[in-house]
Amino acid sequence: MLAFQDRPSQALRADEEIHQYTDLDDSIGLRLTAEGAVVDVIPDKPAARAGIGPGMRITAVNQRRYSADVLREEIRNTRSSGSLDLLVANGKQIADYKVNYHDGERYPVLERNNQPPLLDDILKPLTK
Repeated sequence: MLAFQDRPSQALRADEEIHQYTDLDDSIGLRLTAEGAVVDVIPDKPAARAGIGPGMRITAVNQRRYSADVLREEIRNTRSSGSLDLLVANGKQIADYKVNYHDGERYPVLERNNQPPLLDDILKPLTK
């Protein structure tokens, strides 16, 4: 069963570190480079609804200089503050985007739903 947790898995963190990106697909709907450039936007997610698109670059989050850690911290804070203001550069223009999001960080995880571990049985070594 698909569920969500509030911390990225070790596998996601390792992948982000190797490939130098930030994956926020399941929260605000963005995938960013280490410098804050928007690589991908998930349709119908909060960032897309706010008007943010690929090619833009986030420079500040809630009046704090952008970094992946700052953005994640501010996304966590949306549960209590309910606001996420992004200062975004688009070519030579800079604009403020208000992202309507209140659910904190969300990362997908598979959980068992009281079913037997079928994959464990399938992957068991054969005995002679």
